[in-house]
Amino acid sequence: MRLMKLKSFLENKSLRWRIMVCVTVALILMGTMLLSMIRLTFNSVETLGDSYKSNSEINNFSLQLAEAEKAMETYVSYHTFESIDAYYSNRYKIDEYIQTMQKRPSTDEVRQKEYIVYQFSRSFISYSMKAVAARRGNNTEDLNYYYKKTLDCYNMLLSQLLELNKLLLQQNAANYEKNHDRILSST
Repeated sequence: MRLMKLKSFLENKSLRWRIMVCVTVALILMGTMLLSMIRLTFNSVETLGDSYKSNSEINNFSLQLAEAEKAMETYVSYHTFESIDAYYSNRYKIDEYIQTMQKRPSTDEVRQKEYIVYQFSRSFISYSMKAVAARRGNNTEDLNYYYKKTLDCYNMLLSQLLELNKLLLQQNAANYEKNHDRILSST
């Protein structure tokens, strides 16, 4: 019954009106598809950018650690104001970065590795501060002990950062493939 009413309604309309309705419906469908494609592409590009941002942050963190270690080493050797200032500046940046890290153990491999990096980072800061304090107090025995602990911790931390960076890169590549496949399947 409805179909009959629709048919009689359309028959009573002019050819021009029917063509305009068809063109309007086609434009609405094409516009909707275009907006969907733009949204999908934007989300994919944003996800890709965010994913590689994590690798960039890990690299920057590694550079801050290297600078802090170098400044501490210079301070221990030469006892200069510039080196202690550089050490505290870099240590502050390290503190800021580790506040964003996973602070509890996790079953997720990436989060667990991030937790390990967090723990090593805290140990690095603790040992390096004790080495600096021992140098200020001219306590050679404590200085040697904490300096060695700092270097050991630093080397383990760099190793863990490389592993974390590798895990993040693998995760980001998988996300890229998933987004790439999603874009290809929607076109």
